[in-house]
Amino acid sequence: MNTYSTCLGAAVFLGWFLWTRDALAKGWIRSPLSLTAPITAFFGIVGAKALAALGEWETYGDSLLRWKGPLAVQGGMLATGLCFALWAALRRLPVLSVLDAHVRAFAVILLPIRVGCLGAGCCYGSPTDGSFGVLGSDGILRHPTQVYEIGLALLLVALLHGAPLVRSVAGRPLFAFAIVYGLGRSLIEIVREDTRPLFAWVTYPQLIGLSMFVLGTVGATISFRSSGPRRAAVSLPAEPQAAASPPAPRPRSRRRSSRFGWSDGSTRSHPQPFRSNRPENQEQP
Repeated sequence: MNTYSTCLGAAVFLGWFLWTRDALAKGWIRSPLSLTAPITAFFGIVGAKALAALGEWETYGDSLLRWKGPLAVQGGMLATGLCFALWAALRRLPVLSVLDAHVRAFAVILLPIRVGCLGAGCCYGSPTDGSFGVLGSDGILRHPTQVYEIGLALLLVALLHGAPLVRSVAGRPLFAFAIVYGLGRSLIEIVREDTRPLFAWVTYPQLIGLSMFVLGTVGATISFRSSGPRRAAVSLPAEPQAAASPPAPRPRSRRRSSRFGWSDGSTRSHPQPFRSNRPENQEQP
């Protein structure tokens, strides 16, 4: 087993471990032995093989159905992202949160992948006279584009795993990854020599990277506008209230006697008419 195969196996294991850890913590899966991540990793390798063959069909078209041959990192990234999005939608899980976990894991697995590229001598850059150049397999000093992308991966890891502003809202890790990786990969492609341009000087990795940058910028703008800090309404200070006086005692109802012409137990204020026991036709003395 060569260096590239070893690093690729380490990258697949890291991706499975990191995504499964997040999925268990959020309750998306019930067991670390869930087949979701391994199946997605398989489709990721298929996507990487397909994009590498389709992107440069004249050179690598015959290697599409063979195990050996080039792999395109962007193809694996897009294929695994699509699989996770479909899986989350079918299970009615938050798609943005699932994709956030995906890009956090993918930022880490970029490191062993590019270390394997550096050891295998693939994904090389154009010739350079600078002191930072590395000696290629052809004996020519070239841009260490693998090292450039390792630095890009370290920046992504620090941003996605350490920045509270990015981690605080669902979708922001995904948009931050699209912006930083899309722009960084597009710039690195300028000094790469192993990819043929599709038109003018634009290669297919640059086209994908620029599309990611635009979509990520739009998504981040919407996210910050919808959940950003809002200006609080200005309220005047309330006037100090006087101390509340104790409630006045309620007047007690007095029970009147019926012999004085008042109704028994009533609170009415008018008396009943006085009636005498003397007959009406009897004269007063």
